Amino acid sequence: MRIERNVRVPMRDGARLAADLFRPDAAGPLPAVVEYHPYRKDDMSVPRNGPHHYFAEHGYVSVRLDVRGTGASEGTTTDEYPLQEQLDGYDAIEWIARQPWCDGNVAMFGSSYSGFTALQVALHRPPHLKAIVPIYATDDRYSDDCHYVGGALRMYYDVGFYATRMVAWNALPPTSEGLEDDWERIWREHLEGSRPYLLTWLAHQADDPYWRPASVAGQVEKIACPVFLIGGWRDGYPNPPLRLFERLRVPRRLLIGPWDHARPDAATPGPRIDYLHEVVRWLDHWLKGRDTGVLREPPAAVYMQRYDAPRPDRRLTSGEWRWLPEWPPPGQRSRALFLAPEGGLAAEPPPHQEVAELRYVPTVGVAGGLWSGGLAVGLPEDQRADEASSLVFTSQPLVAPVEVLGRPRAVLHAASTAPVAAFVVKLCDVAPDGADLGRRPPARPSL
Repeated sequence: MRIERNVRVPMRDGARLAADLFRPDAAGPLPAVVEYHPYRKDDMSVPRNGPHHYFAEHGYVSVRLDVRGTGASEGTTTDEYPLQEQLDGYDAIEWIARQPWCDGNVAMFGSSYSGFTALQVALHRPPHLKAIVPIYATDDRYSDDCHYVGGALRMYYDVGFYATRMVAWNALPPTSEGLEDDWERIWREHLEGSRPYLLTWLAHQADDPYWRPASVAGQVEKIACPVFLIGGWRDGYPNPPLRLFERLRVPRRLLIGPWDHARPDAATPGPRIDYLHEVVRWLDHWLKGRDTGVLREPPAAVYMQRYDAPRPDRRLTSGEWRWLPEWPPPGQRSRALFLAPEGGLAAEPPPHQEVAELRYVPTVGVAGGLWSGGLAVGLPEDQRADEASSLVFTSQPLVAPVEVLGRPRAVLHAASTAPVAAFVVKLCDVAPDGADLGRRPPARPSL
């Protein structure tokens, strides 16, 4: 394998993006896989067992591409996922397909930001984009992203880490390797033209047209290439993969494990898997025309989680893998529970309407775990600390096992004495003795 640094990729307006190529030392041309994000490729180490080496070892030219205004790419950046960035992705795909080392077949791959860009570029249908593999990505930037949830700003991750980090990263100089005398000009462009993303997000606290162009929701039908979706139950985006899998009308595959916001071969909690093996099987089918068997398998694989002691640093999730022929799966049923008097949950609505009052305590929620972010100590804890200052409604002990797969929904009728209020609903598994002592509970738990 040979690595080429800061290859210039021209855009339709004359700007040039910077790419690193990981090319097999073999006769070409070969298909290409593109990872497209703003996270300064030249600052990021590329482990020998990472995806770019893996793709090169399996007969692909692997491409790491800095988005406009970041890293070593020319131009400026003022926000995430602007239309210009999506059009740049289109141009990059088509330019790569025309190179003598590429056979015209190109895929996009990536986690988080680069998973978003894979979905967004696919909306524009570049002719040579033959498949995408978005990992830990969303279809809706307002309802299921790191900015807001129900109008409430996600203070821990968005403000405390991601938004401020991007201000610093976008102010750093590009590497000089391969840029000759242009690196100072590119750095000056970044410094003088870039803008903190957070300023725009704070100006759009409600769900308005600003959030729509980069959200796949509502325009899924525009995606024309095959899609392999990968998600994690402890990731910040557990809902979008199931929604997208249901709505896509192209060949698609789904893999959801117990993971946080780290790639499935390094995530916590485990079990971890060799996910790149599955990715290459998918790409080999669509870019190389090989019969890898992926279309003869059920299209969805999900990890069904079982009870574990609620420790924030738990390393492993008990459970088993299950294959699904479709989504929703055959035999799935919705079950409604109604808030009942004296803190109960009932199968039928109560005969008389009652009111339960709650005093707001701002520390409630600490036991719920962190919003993704890839931290190995952010899992939910015993919920009793939060429940002490919450309204709690508990069912009778279950008479049969209940498996929850999908997205539970809560309908609330509420009023607040504050002009702005947010409500959070948790669905919790209750041990029969009401406590969790780090052991498996006996049969008949409650919800």
